[in-house]
Formats: sequence, C-alpha cells, structure tokens
Amino acid sequence: MAGVGRRDADLVSVSYGWKADMPSGIVHPKRCSTMSIVGLLSGYILLAVPIQQDQHAAPEPLQCMAGPIHRSFGGTEWLAYGCADHSTLIVVSAPGNPAMPFVFKLSKTDDGVRISGEGNGDHRATAPAFEDLKKISQATLTEMIEEAETQP
Repeated sequence: MAGVGRRDADLVSVSYGWKADMPSGIVHPKRCSTMSIVGLLSGYILLAVPIQQDQHAAPEPLQCMAGPIHRSFGGTEWLAYGCADHSTLIVVSAPGNPAMPFVFKLSKTDDGVRISGEGNGDHRATAPAFEDLKKISQATLTEMIEEAETQP
C-alpha cells in the first residue's frame, strides 16, 4: 500500500513539478525535468497571447421596472412587473402572501410561454399559483406586460 501512495505522489510531482515526500504533508520543490520546464513555459506563453473574444457580448441584465400590476393566482395575491425586453413578466409574491418570498418568471417563446420560479415560500401557496400561471397564453402574457408598462 505504501508503494501505491509513493507512485501517486510521483505522478503529482511529474505533473506539477512538486513532490510531497513527507508524511506531514509538507511540500518541497523537486527538480523539474526539461519536459516539465517546456510544458510550463508553453503554458505561460499561451496565457500571454491575447484570446479572441466571443463575438456575442454577454446579455444585459433583465430590467423589470414596469408596474406593478396586482393579480391573484392560486387564491393568493401577486405583483407583476413588465421587463424592458417586452417579452418577460416577473411575478412576485405580494406582502402577506404565504408564498413570500417567491418569484416566477414568465417569458414568451416560439412554442408559448416558459415559466420558472424560485423562492422559499410556502409550497401550499406556490403550487396553486404555478397551476394558474401555466394556463396563461402568449396573448394574455403580452396583455399583462403592456398593462404593467402603462403603470407609473
């Protein structure tokens, strides 16, 4: 068994140029072979070469400031905010809602409406709301977003 541990340490030392040869875990520098030095230098050269950035910039954070409009889903009160992309609605549990804190995100897709949600609220309040939200069509979602955008 001790031989296996020594081989594992030797494999690590070949890869990283370090050798753990003391049982206490103290690590000491080890002489690097020419191949290790070439490998390290190649790595540093690659790090110094500029990397071409992806042509697609990171998406802007979603801005959802329009609204709120007040709605009832699953027998509890929710606040809905329209987003600047004009295709997303954020639905947040209203104060006093046992689902609080919880948020749903509804987005238009080619196939309809995508719904996601997260939070730590009472599942007995979030589950019925989710069932109601699943019934929202793209047309209804558009109407809600437009209504939120008319709020001061």
